[in-house]
Amino acid sequence: MVTIKDIARECNVSIATVSNVLNGKNKAGEDTRNKIIEAVERLCYKPNKVAKGLRSRKTGTIGIIAEDLSQFTVPNIVEGITRHIEQYGYKTVLTNMRLYSRWADKWFNNEDMIDELLDQTLEELKSVMVDGIIYIAVHAREVKKIPSDLGIPVVMI
Repeated sequence: MVTIKDIARECNVSIATVSNVLNGKNKAGEDTRNKIIEAVERLCYKPNKVAKGLRSRKTGTIGIIAEDLSQFTVPNIVEGITRHIEQYGYKTVLTNMRLYSRWADKWFNNEDMIDELLDQTLEELKSVMVDGIIYIAVHAREVKKIPSDLGIPVVMI
């Protein structure tokens, strides 16, 4: 995998200069910029999205939590969300809690069962640094477990 270090070495410029050119900052001369762009194309450089996400604290990823993907119109909702956010350059990470297939109807009035699974799910999505979370509930009920200080925007459906 080609890195910006490789591009910098190839063009005999600093890593910062390559970074500036790749990020559209006009701090390099036209000849230098052209040399870097040519090297990027020739060496088939692809940006490391993980590294960029660590620096910018943005991953371009939205986490979707579905209580149960097999219920009602949840697949259509997930499809609509995905189609919409792709227009803005975002991707999705889908987590299916599988409440019905896991526990049938036992989970509906048992907040402890749901809360433990939801805690795990939220931690998983935080660990991949999603920029936001969309929670798709299956039935109209109050979801109490999502903390207000999660540090990630959450939308409930």
